[in-house]
Amino acid sequence: MPRVDAHERLSGEALFYEDVSLPGMLYGAILRCPHANAKVKSVDTSVAEKMPGVRAVIHEGSPETKQYKPVSTWADPAAKRELFPHHCRHDGEAVAAVAAETPYQAWDAVRAIKVDYEVLPFVVDELEALKSGAPRVREKGNKGATDKYERGDLDKGFKEADVVLEKSYKAECQFHNCPEPHGCVANWEGDFLTMWTGLQGVFYEGQNQVASGLGLPLARCRIIGKYSGGGFGGKTHMYMVHFIAPILAKKTGRPVKIATTREENYADGGNAPPHNMTVKAGIKKDGTLTAFSYSTINTGGSNSSGGIFWYDRPIRDLYLCPNLRTEGTDVLINGGLSWPMRGPCHPQATWAAEHMMDTLAEKLGMDPIDLRLKNIPTFAQDMEGNPPYTTTGLKECLTDGAKAFGWKEARKKTAASKKGHIRRAAIEIKQQLLDMAAKDLKVDPSTLVVQGGQVASAKDRGKKVKFADISMLKDRQVVVGVGYATPGFGSPPGTRVKTFCAHFCEVEVNMKTMEVKVLRYLAAHDSGRIIYRSGYEAQVFGAVVQGIGHVLSEARVMDRQTGKLMTKNMHDYMVPTIK
Repeated sequence: MPRVDAHERLSGEALFYEDVSLPGMLYGAILRCPHANAKVKSVDTSVAEKMPGVRAVIHEGSPETKQYKPVSTWADPAAKRELFPHHCRHDGEAVAAVAAETPYQAWDAVRAIKVDYEVLPFVVDELEALKSGAPRVREKGNKGATDKYERGDLDKGFKEADVVLEKSYKAECQFHNCPEPHGCVANWEGDFLTMWTGLQGVFYEGQNQVASGLGLPLARCRIIGKYSGGGFGGKTHMYMVHFIAPILAKKTGRPVKIATTREENYADGGNAPPHNMTVKAGIKKDGTLTAFSYSTINTGGSNSSGGIFWYDRPIRDLYLCPNLRTEGTDVLINGGLSWPMRGPCHPQATWAAEHMMDTLAEKLGMDPIDLRLKNIPTFAQDMEGNPPYTTTGLKECLTDGAKAFGWKEARKKTAASKKGHIRRAAIEIKQQLLDMAAKDLKVDPSTLVVQGGQVASAKDRGKKVKFADISMLKDRQVVVGVGYATPGFGSPPGTRVKTFCAHFCEVEVNMKTMEVKVLRYLAAHDSGRIIYRSGYEAQVFGAVVQGIGHVLSEARVMDRQTGKLMTKNMHDYMVPTIK
C-alpha cells in the first residue's frame, strides 16, 4: 500500500512547522552560553532593544519569563529544566531570546546582547567526572542515578563455568541529526495558545508539557504536529524553544517563529549517551551460559536526563542465563542532555553482549550461531513467574538469516583469507456500529456482521442495513473510537510479547591503517505481523545505517581545554547516508 501522504511529501505540499506563515509573524533567535560551566552575573539588552525591527527581548530577569514553570526531564521527574538558567552548565544553554521583524534582525540583536559571565571549572568526560577532585556539575556531586538488577547466584555461576572472560567496551555519544532541526511557531488568540511544531507526540509530549510549563489548562493549549522532519526519539519531548516562542509571542501580541540552527541542535538538542561497559561471562564447554555480568557508566549530560534509561533490558532477557547481574550509573558532566534514541541504550548494550558472545564462541571453538542457538530463551527471565513468549523467532532469524547470508561459505572464505495499530480503536467503532444497527434490525448485536459497507444478520441475511441508513448514525453523524498502542494486545493472558532479530555482516579491515569497510549486511527480523511492508523495511534500513554510523564515523568530540562541543556541523560530525 502507498502512504496516504506520499503525494503531499513528494510534491512539497506537506506542511512542516517552518512552512507556517501567519499575518504579522515575527522571528525569534536565542542567545546561548559559550562556556561549559558559567554563572550569569548580568545581561545587558539595552543596545539590542533599540535595534531596527526588534520587538521583544527576554532573559532570566524579564517579568514575562516568570510565566514559565520548570518542567521535568524525560527520565527524572525531580530534575527540572530551567528556561534561562542563572547557572549554565553546558555549552549552548539558552541565556536570552529576541523577537524581530526578520530572522536577520533577530540574529543581529542577539549578537548585540552583552553578558557578564563568571566562568567556572568544568568536566566533559564521564570517567573523569567520577574522580576525586573533579569539578562539580551539581552541588550534590557528579554521580547521578544508579540501578541494579540481579537473579540467581553470580559467584556460583562463575565457579561452574569452564571458561570465564571479561572485556570492556566503549560506545560513543551519538546525535539524532534529524533533517528538520527543532523549532516551532507560537500564536496566541486571547488566552488560547496554538503551536505548530515537528514532534513525535502531540498530546503527552506536546500539549501536556507546554501547558504545564506555561501554567495553562489543557483546554487552552493546542499543539499541531502534522509532519516531522525526522525524530528517532529526539522529538519525544519539548525543548526550551517550545516555551521561549510562546513567551515572546505573548509579550509582542504577534505570532513568533523560532527555527533553530544545526549548530544549536548539536549543542542543546539531545543525544544518545555514551556507554562505558564491562562484560564478564562464564560458559561451559558445551556452550551453556552459567553467569553473565554487565555494568555501564553513562552520562545524561548536565542533568539527570536518562543516561541509564533501559540500559540493561537486552542483557536481562536475550539469552538463557540463570545467574545474572547488571548495574548502571549515570554521571553528570558539563555536556548537553541525553534524549531517547531508537531504543534508548539498547543498541549499545546489545553490541557489547553480542561481541562477548562472539568472543566466547571463538574461545570454545564453536560457530557463533551454534552458540546462540544453544541459549535461546522461550520465556521472560526478568519477570515474576517467567511467563512464556507468545512467539520466539530468534531461532528462525539465526538459521534463516545465516542461510540467506551464506554464513558457512563466508566463514570458510574469511578463514582462508587469513593464512554476522492503530487496531483497538477500529474494533471499538465497529462494535458501536453493530450496537446501533441492532436497534434498527431488532436483533442481538452479537448476531451481526459487517459486510461491504453494511451490517447484516449472520442468521437471517434478509436483515441488513447500510451504514448510511443506520438511524442513530444519522443522528450522531460521528462515531469515535479510542485505541491505545498497548504491546501484547490480543495475546493470551500470562504471556510476554517480544521481537527478535539477527544481523549478519561481512567487513574488510586494512590491518595497516585499521580502515573498516562494510561489504555486506543482512538483517533477519521476527517483528510480528507487518502491516505496512515498505514502511517497515525503511525502518530497518534506516536503523542499520544509523548503527553503522554509530560504530564507524559518528562521535561527539568535546574540547577538554574549553569544554566546548567541537562536532557541531555535518562536516565534522560524519553521518552515513542511505546510499
